[in-house]
Amino acid sequence: MPAVKYAKPPVVERAAAVFVHMDEDIYESKFQTWRQLVEKDLPVYEPLNEWLINIEQREGKATTDPLKTELRITPRFSKKKMAEGFEWGIRCPREALIVNMGSKPGSPSHYIDLRSSFALWFSRWTSHFEVQRLRRVNLHYVNVLNVQTVSRFMAPGPQSVPQHPGFIQLDRIIKVFVPLPIQKGALIPPLSCQATVMLEGREDSALQIILAGIPNYPPQPTLRLDFITETAVAEGSSLDEILKTLDWCHDHVIECFEAVFTDAAKESFEPMHS
Repeated sequence: MPAVKYAKPPVVERAAAVFVHMDEDIYESKFQTWRQLVEKDLPVYEPLNEWLINIEQREGKATTDPLKTELRITPRFSKKKMAEGFEWGIRCPREALIVNMGSKPGSPSHYIDLRSSFALWFSRWTSHFEVQRLRRVNLHYVNVLNVQTVSRFMAPGPQSVPQHPGFIQLDRIIKVFVPLPIQKGALIPPLSCQATVMLEGREDSALQIILAGIPNYPPQPTLRLDFITETAVAEGSSLDEILKTLDWCHDHVIECFEAVFTDAAKESFEPMHS
């Protein structure tokens, strides 16, 4: 049965990724010419900077060692600056290619668009860096739950707090993590839940479901619900084999979407019947 398409799904981003083994010398020697190639289509270069802090236990206390702090820079290219709104982008740390595609409820993009772009950039990337040792494929869907995407499932805040933004009635939207056995009221931040499921059919495959609050994402309250499928691939897999694996991941993400969201929530996303 073909996957149901929705006019207003809560999906705001899709990402397809492939992870590989790559020598640091090859990556460093070829990166600048890769950057010139990418910027012809994605002219905005905004690398992601992350500080990795080493935490050690000393005398029963967690301490950090400033000498072991590491700055990790992930090259990121996009069509326009992140501050102007996200559409398309790729990230290419040394051992991965990640293609990101934005989406908006009411004017959604589709998996086939991401698949086509991933195929293009995968071919360019593997050729440029002479990639030969593939490891894993990953497909990631990001859903956002707030008044803009699940308005009919919002509950008003307490009358004693006139400016309260209200609550998201999660038990009416999803079938996982809620309701809690001791729950008597709405769940409130901070909120973080995660489950990992082993998948059958492919070696070393898993599906992750992650639910968390996003405190600085307007409008509040906003929750993020991620579906991630990942599986191992043969080192010498062809483009066709990688795309078939990506399709396999997509089938499981869609299966998860249909299983996790309630019938009422899916009806609010406006299914499009052919």
